[in-house]
Amino acid sequence: MVLYVAVFLTPLLLMFLFVSVKMQPQYQRGVVNRLGKMRLPTGPGLVVFIPLLKNIIRVDLQTNTQDVPGPDIITRSTVSVRKIGSSGNNTTLLPVSMDLLKNFYV
Repeated sequence: MVLYVAVFLTPLLLMFLFVSVKMQPQYQRGVVNRLGKMRLPTGPGLVVFIPLLKNIIRVDLQTNTQDVPGPDIITRSTVSVRKIGSSGNNTTLLPVSMDLLKNFYV
């Protein structure tokens, strides 16, 4: 009888321990919610919590870079062009509208 209880409780205890122990990298922090109320944030390292009472939300602190396109240039003849590259004195300009390309190469 004791063997059956041990066989039943051992996997449950191991699953509970596996769920309740989390590892946070150095670039992440964890915000702890205990029964819906926000508690102190956790730092990097090993974090132990009770899974049914506490919830951890991970927040990434890394810097995300985004590509910012250059502005359009309006010429004297009110044609919008986009600068796509420059090296020294050479600058390449590209018309924004495809209709303008038809007018240029007739």
